[in-house]
Amino acid sequence: MVLMGTEVVNLIGIIYGILTIHCHVGADWFLPTLFFAEIMFYASAKNFKEKILFTIGIFCMILAFAVPDFNYFVAVLGRIFIAYGYITFGYLGKKFFSNKSKIGMVLSGAVLVVLSYFNGVVDLSARIFHNPVLYCITGILGTYMVLNIAHGITGFFKRVLIEIGKESLLIMGTHQHIMLIANCIIGSKYCLQAQAILIVLVFIYETLLIILKRCNFWSAFAEYRNKIIR
Repeated sequence: MVLMGTEVVNLIGIIYGILTIHCHVGADWFLPTLFFAEIMFYASAKNFKEKILFTIGIFCMILAFAVPDFNYFVAVLGRIFIAYGYITFGYLGKKFFSNKSKIGMVLSGAVLVVLSYFNGVVDLSARIFHNPVLYCITGILGTYMVLNIAHGITGFFKRVLIEIGKESLLIMGTHQHIMLIANCIIGSKYCLQAQAILIVLVFIYETLLIILKRCNFWSAFAEYRNKIIR
């Protein structure tokens, strides 16, 4: 409410945002996108064979690339269709993605860098794809590379990532709060120095939130508040 004002963060604004899938915290666009894409995948995977699934996935992605964003709901559907396509490809290619290969990891990383350079900056949230073929290929290669890297993480770093993963929803829903404030103070977020400062501030902010959450700070605060009210 402090950041967005009472015109948005009120009961009517919250209900309107839910019904129209408007996420006032920018990063939260990912949640309804994944939610509806997974429902679509679950329904289709139960009723269709793999060849039909692949065809549906291709069709959904082509449709998302081809139809212009003439209103907000079309853009939302485009995100969902592309997410559905990637989920389908991941399901059908699970043997490929689960394969451990250092050579494959290096090659996929190298090709990914080259193709990303030619295709430019992409953004599923803003539906910026440039070349759709390169967009799909880089998405698949990037997934393969990241999963290969993940297979090799062990020991302390593995435990750290596991703990971070447990709090990923909290991090995703709150990291932009500190970014909004920091950008107003230190200037452009596209500046390298600003990015470095943002990373440090977000890390400190999220660490404090996670500590408070795990210490049941909010439950204790609510109990204290209720005692005062009574």
